[in-house]
Amino acid sequence: MDHALKWICISCKIRHTKNSILYEMIKQVDPKTTVPMKEFSLDYYYSVLWKVIKENNVSLVVILDEIDYLKKDDFLYNISRAGESKFLNSGHFISTIGISNDLNYGENLDPRVKSSMNFKDFIFPLYDTYQIRMILCDRVKLAFNKGFIIEETMNLCLQSQLNHMEMLRKQLNF
Repeated sequence: MDHALKWICISCKIRHTKNSILYEMIKQVDPKTTVPMKEFSLDYYYSVLWKVIKENNVSLVVILDEIDYLKKDDFLYNISRAGESKFLNSGHFISTIGISNDLNYGENLDPRVKSSMNFKDFIFPLYDTYQIRMILCDRVKLAFNKGFIIEETMNLCLQSQLNHMEMLRKQLNF
């Protein structure tokens, strides 16, 4: 590849409109670009995005966390077709990784969007007890001085997690 690859991560729970996602993409590709956050057409934001991608000579991998907060999938269609539509330089691309807790999210996508994105589902199993303990140990090492968290506290966190599997993210982000 003769150009840079830039990774962009956007929370669709926070930025759930097409305008705000495009705005965030523009700012992450080129923080110096001045663009208003709202009150402009989608076409304006798309044209600014294509421009900053070309000027910065980058391809993008866009991670859309909680993608199920996007209410329509035309945004996904548009960014997945940017290269084919000649909005990007030759050999440049925008790839998308969508993260959702909704196991049925992909079933609701328009078939054209799925085809254009080359949509693939990856379902990750829940962590087992050993994996949770290792994650907690790693986080404790990063967050606290040695000896600050005692083994009994770790065991309580682990037991609590096993009783409430859906709360793993909250417990790991202490």
